[in-house]
Amino acid sequence: MKEADPITQDDFIIGYQSGRLGCSVNVLRVSLLVYSGRIREKRVVAKVIGWSAGLLVLISLWVVGLYLLPLLWALLAGAIVLATLALVCVHRIGEGILSVALTDPAFYHLVRTERALGLAVERDGNLRRLNKVVPMRHPRQARRR
Repeated sequence: MKEADPITQDDFIIGYQSGRLGCSVNVLRVSLLVYSGRIREKRVVAKVIGWSAGLLVLISLWVVGLYLLPLLWALLAGAIVLATLALVCVHRIGEGILSVALTDPAFYHLVRTERALGLAVERDGNLRRLNKVVPMRHPRQARRR
């Protein structure tokens, strides 16, 4: 199967602003690229290291909480807080990657070639044609008027 033509950064910016382009950021791959030194953009490195340190501190506090709090409370509170912070972490790192990719062509090319940024183009041919649906009343309700 033949791959589609690569999307240039200008096309990426236009598609992102118009909403016709879907983006996905592989945060684990971005973290790997940051820790291996392939990504040197200061904003991205600061976000990845900052959020990773925050997660490590939270995990450490959770372990301490397992010893100091009742087991059920520690497990429940730790799981909820850890899951929430992990979700926020993934969202914020992805947001940072997108903002840098929109402004820096070299960074855009790097994350695309390393498959850390995935793109999905919305095409009219991919969408099903739906017939117009008109809401109708039940026949008994129509007679009561």
